[in-house]
Amino acid sequence: MLFNQIFAFFLILIATVYSCPSSFNVKSNETSVSFQTSETLLVVLSKSSFKLTVIDLITQKVQLESDINLGSGLWRGAYETLYFGYMFRVGIEEKYQLANSLQTFDCYSNNSISFIYQSENRVFNLTFSSISERSLHLHIEVNLNEYDTKPYNYVFPFISISFKTIDRLDSMKTMDYEDFYGFGQYWGFTRYRGQKLYCWSEDGSWSFLNISRRLPQANASYIPMPLFISNRGYAVYVNETRRVNFELGLFPEQIKTDHDSWTITTEWNSTNIQFYFPNTNF
Repeated sequence: MLFNQIFAFFLILIATVYSCPSSFNVKSNETSVSFQTSETLLVVLSKSSFKLTVIDLITQKVQLESDINLGSGLWRGAYETLYFGYMFRVGIEEKYQLANSLQTFDCYSNNSISFIYQSENRVFNLTFSSISERSLHLHIEVNLNEYDTKPYNYVFPFISISFKTIDRLDSMKTMDYEDFYGFGQYWGFTRYRGQKLYCWSEDGSWSFLNISRRLPQANASYIPMPLFISNRGYAVYVNETRRVNFELGLFPEQIKTDHDSWTITTEWNSTNIQFYFPNTNF
């Protein structure tokens, strides 16, 4: 029985590889699957647990490498309208699961390739495509369809994915930390390393006795834009009209491990993230 299952699994992998156009240059081994969406970018996905790596074939340097595994969960809470124009919400994240083993992959068109990862009882469908030589588009969809729009019991799914920051020693042997720019209009910042940004439009203020505070605060925005550029040369655009959270690593003095990471969290059971890489060597 075990032999038959293993044999069937290998037949699926072989059939899958041969269903992809030769331009993808798909290669599979015991630990990973690699493919190309262009002549200059190589994408590698691990099999045992989710890990995404993008390599520049011109420079042979890693452009992006995922950190914490791809995951999804539910947000559950309540919305309260303080007054017209400002809504406040309080809630918790629950039922969070990570994408674990790769189940299968296939090419459904001449310019896209899809991978299915499994968790305990959840399926993550990742589709990669490209519209230019130096771009990579990632569509993520999770079979998590629990919703409720009651103000006192608001429920929706979310997806999060993290990547390692590219921190490195410069020619003077001092640490050169990655930084991030963009995101729209925010108060008090032009560089965003170490910040948590809420990428949606929000207005309002509140006061109690002689204590008052203006909202939005520095991490909220009147003019949000889910697009940023790294000083390593690449850009990331989250093609969403729903709320997006960016957690942009730690301040350099707070880093205690050998690497740091930045995270995107989107509020729904699907999302589209676009990566654009430079033509020059950063």
